[in-house]
Formats: sequence, C-alpha cells, structure tokens
Amino acid sequence: FLKIASLKWSASEKLDINIGMVGTKNFKFMEKSWGRRYIEKSTMDKYNWASSADAGCTIDYTLSEKIKFDAQVLNGEGYKRIESDELFRLGCGLTYNILESLALRIQHDISDNIITDQTITTAAISYTNNKINIGGETNLMRDSKNIEGDEQNIISIYGAFNANEKYTLFARYDNASESNYEENFVVYGIERKMTQGVSVALNVQSRTDAAEGSEAENILFLNLEYTF
Repeated sequence: FLKIASLKWSASEKLDINIGMVGTKNFKFMEKSWGRRYIEKSTMDKYNWASSADAGCTIDYTLSEKIKFDAQVLNGEGYKRIESDELFRLGCGLTYNILESLALRIQHDISDNIITDQTITTAAISYTNNKINIGGETNLMRDSKNIEGDEQNIISIYGAFNANEKYTLFARYDNASESNYEENFVVYGIERKMTQGVSVALNVQSRTDAAEGSEAENILFLNLEYTF
C-alpha cells in the first residue's frame, strides 16, 4: 500500500491544496512537538484515534503571519484500508504562533455516520527554545465509534532538555484511563546524537492499568533512528 501519494496545488501564496493519499492534520502538530516517533507514536496515533494518512483532500490557508487554518475531507479508513462508501471524515484546525517559540492549536474532527457522528476535539500547546521543548494536548472524543453517549478523553504531556549538542533527556506521560485502553503510559530516557541523521535512545516505558491497585509494567528499550 502507499502511505502518501498526492498532488499539491499552490493556488496562491497563502493557499495550498493536496489531493490523493494525503498526510492528515489530526496530530501533526503534536507529533512534531513530541519529536520522537521512533521511540513511540504520538498519542492519537498510538491509541488509534486517527491515521497519519488517508485518501482525500487537505487545504492549508495562511490567514496571517501568526495564524494558519487547515481543513480536510477524508475517506476515513486510513491508508491501510481503502473503502468506497458515502461516509467521510471531516476536520478543521487553527494554529496560532503566539511567539516564535510558543504555539497553540485547536482542531475539530467529525466521523460521519448515518446514526450518530463521532467527534474529536483537540487542544494542544508547544514551547521550544534552544534548551527545552515542552508540549501538551487534550483530546476529547464524543459518541465514540458512533455510539451515542460514549465519551472518552486522553491527555498527554511531554518534554525534553538538551544537555549539550549530543545528549538530550526526555519524558512523556499519557493518561488514557478514560478511554477504551484504560491505561497510563510513561516513557523517559536519554537520547544521544551519534552523527548527522543517526540517534540512539535508552529509555524505560511503563504501562499501568487504570484499575485501582494495578502494578506498573516496566520495560527497558534501546531505540535507533536513522534519517536521510
């Protein structure tokens, strides 16, 4: 299968339109803020609340130097499963760059259904400078899986500290206790930049069931990233 294969049309300096198998907008802002997909996917991707790519159309429009608007109309099945029906997944978002180092994002997502529409509302923040990166998000799903009245919520907080040019300390906490996954997830560790495009991270990943009295399951990982 193809993950991303789309045509891009720059209609003007402010407007870009993508059609085909497109990269979706649901969690790109948060994924960039977290910045360590090779260790763990960003929250909405990890818990299967959205797909990173899908068949459809996306629009990016620059309202001003600080504010950008985006919208998408998607098939709704993701890039691994293409189906043709009359149901779609719609979304729109607004990104506000308050400062060069500080940005906010809100997004609303609707999964069309004949009976009840599932919605996801997201609010996220990201702060970055030369030494630290801090981000957080809250995701509220209503009428989950198009079941009326079923509400779920996931919160994620993440951050990193650049000790020097080679070493970075990082951590992340996901609270998915109010979702179908019913767990809390923690990852923390140290990342070393070996050379240009090559990073290694030694980290501990911990999962705890939401049930009272549950013990954490801790696993030590060594992850490698190679980019080119």
